[in-house]
Amino acid sequence: MAWVKWSQILLPYDFGGLNVCSLKLKNYSLLAKWWWRFLTNENAFWVRVIKSIYGHSSGLGCVASLPENKLKKLSGRTWSNIIILDQTLTKLGFNLSNAFVKYVGKGLDTSFWSDVWLGDSPLKVTYPRLYRLELNKDAAVANRISFDAGAAVFSWSWSTQPRWRTNDELVKLT
Repeated sequence: MAWVKWSQILLPYDFGGLNVCSLKLKNYSLLAKWWWRFLTNENAFWVRVIKSIYGHSSGLGCVASLPENKLKKLSGRTWSNIIILDQTLTKLGFNLSNAFVKYVGKGLDTSFWSDVWLGDSPLKVTYPRLYRLELNKDAAVANRISFDAGAAVFSWSWSTQPRWRTNDELVKLT
């Protein structure tokens, strides 16, 4: 039996390889497809089940803030592997959370705080002080922004009124 390096097997035919794709990269791409399906099929039954178990964002894009010991507890479960994918790919230089941007539309199905719809990260990451004051952390964009004569009108639900640095975040957001 002849032994061949795995790196040689992965090479295209033109370079003397067997043109076998990397199973790890294939797995990453299939897991990323589940991210995409979750974000685009909001009314699918399985999406509603995942949201009922894990919450509105279902952990997507939230893993970076988890400590290492909690990450180890997540590994081995199917949805957990999908959630952890973002952190895995970030270590390889690809930010999966930023690859998907939410189309807001009427704002009924877009989470104001958890979805990436304004900028490169969820607003709860960009404005953490405001997020802490928010009473309804699952509020949709339509619950927070309306338009009157073309001007944006914000409606908030705070536990206390923003002050100091929190007020600075509010000024930046609006």
